[in-house]
Amino acid sequence: MIPDPLHSNDNARAHKFLTRQPKKSSSLETGVGWGVRSLILVDHGSRRPEAGRVLRQMLELLLRRLPPDTEVRGAHMELSAPSLAEAIDASVAAGAAEVIVVPFMLAPGRHVLEDVPRLAAEAARRHPGLSLRVTPCLGAHPALAQVVLERAGLDEDS
Repeated sequence: MIPDPLHSNDNARAHKFLTRQPKKSSSLETGVGWGVRSLILVDHGSRRPEAGRVLRQMLELLLRRLPPDTEVRGAHMELSAPSLAEAIDASVAAGAAEVIVVPFMLAPGRHVLEDVPRLAAEAARRHPGLSLRVTPCLGAHPALAQVVLERAGLDEDS
């Protein structure tokens, strides 16, 4: 079964993560872990605090699976900070030579196909020598199909 951090009963552990002090002078809102490579998840953005919590929880899950030389950051297209440009700039300031931007979105809409690549390219131009790439969105994937089945109570383990 795939864990659901937002609805987890492990609130003490989540609180500890969300309130801990970062390793370098950056806020947890913008970065987790620091290294020569930066993975940035960019979502749509929202004024609702729950949306920001979900992104931070995903960052924590990813951080556990990445090597120590890779930092993880969150960014938003609109409505909340940091922006994608701010996250890229912060990654470079923290020493990243490579930035990988992953649209934390399901379908290839306007943000995924136009806005994210354009904003990433604009930010990269400010940092000569930076290796930057934008991945496809999450899309249809067997792991996401499993999450849908679990949420609906239709998986084998329910």
